[in-house]
Amino acid sequence: MFRAKVNRSLSFLSTNSSRTTTTHGQHYQYLQCSKLPTLYFQRSLPRLPIPRLDQTCQRFLAAVEPLLTPEEQGGTRRAVEEFRQGAGMELHARLQASDAANKHTSYISQPWFDMYLADRVPLPLNYNPLLVMKSDPRPEYQQQVVRATNLIISSLRFWRSLQADLLEPEVYHMDAKKSDTAGLPALDEGGPPRPSPPTPRTPSRPSPWT
Repeated sequence: MFRAKVNRSLSFLSTNSSRTTTTHGQHYQYLQCSKLPTLYFQRSLPRLPIPRLDQTCQRFLAAVEPLLTPEEQGGTRRAVEEFRQGAGMELHARLQASDAANKHTSYISQPWFDMYLADRVPLPLNYNPLLVMKSDPRPEYQQQVVRATNLIISSLRFWRSLQADLLEPEVYHMDAKKSDTAGLPALDEGGPPRPSPPTPRTPSRPSPWT
């Protein structure tokens, strides 16, 4: 009974449940089987520009202003100005140098990956205000063991799909009714070239997975 619940619930959780009809066979191993590689459009994406140091300082001051007393605001402004004329200039130059040496990606990518994938602290409160998980409409699938099992297996199916380059590319559609159609994979012949694997980068700190 438990196994049947897990198997049926996994089909429900799949992002393309019409393709998932059984828990047996190679097809079940993946959430999606996209005709376009997952990172197909990666090269066509513009790189994020590095904000100017003075703009970053002004945005910080504007963000903390509602939280500080007038006296605290004065001290914060002096500290920010000292940073802008001192260590901030050196750090900004190092950031620009790193960005110039890694033209295959944006400057924010590696810190983002370190934050979400390398750091082992819980995501809620540390990096996200909260996490919300949608409840299964069927009460029998809300049992803790069944739900935890489904989440683990679905996560592994997602990871396998990503590793196999079979997840559909993330595309923002201005008018989904016109562009988010079955004809989108036809871009495989006329779109940008398939990206080559990214250049390996040295992690900022040892990974817990190695």
